Amino acid sequence: MIRLRDSIGSDFVERIESFFSPDGLLAKVKNFETRPQQAQMAVAVARTLEEDRHLVVEAGTGVGKSLAYLAPAVLFALGQKKKAIICRKHSRPH
Repeated sequence: MIRLRDSIGSDFVERIESFFSPDGLLAKVKNFETRPQQAQMAVAVARTLEEDRHLVVEAGTGVGKSLAYLAPAVLFALGQKKKAIICRKHSRPH
């Protein structure tokens, strides 16, 4: 079996960590607020993609979950020259 890590390069997780760091690319966006929990989630998603595993994450409002999974998924898909398919359940207030 070919590990995904071998095909995308071993620095994928580090690039995601850098992307979400206080001095990373996202920090240059006007009004962007660095969120440690968001960065942790993004790194977990990157590791999961790289290792071809499943991941379940629970995080509260304001963490920035969407960006935390979308950025690694898009960058991973681009690195693999494949499509990323995202399916999420949208919660409605009761």
